[in-house]
Amino acid sequence: MRYVRFESILIVPLLFIKIVNIFTLFDQISPFVDIVFKMLSDITFFMFIFVMTIISSAQVFYIIG
Repeated sequence: MRYVRFESILIVPLLFIKIVNIFTLFDQISPFVDIVFKMLSDITFFMFIFVMTIISSAQVFYIIG
């Protein structure tokens, strides 16, 4: 069984940020980068609401049970 090294967990997001920075220099690709970041912010907001709903539902069923 292989273990994931801690350095690789940090390197992958940093490389993603670096590649995205390079992509913003091209006029044809930069709108797509903006779209992706807008989607990520929307997904983050949705996931926050989704997790809060699941936690509250679990709490209600725990109280009922």
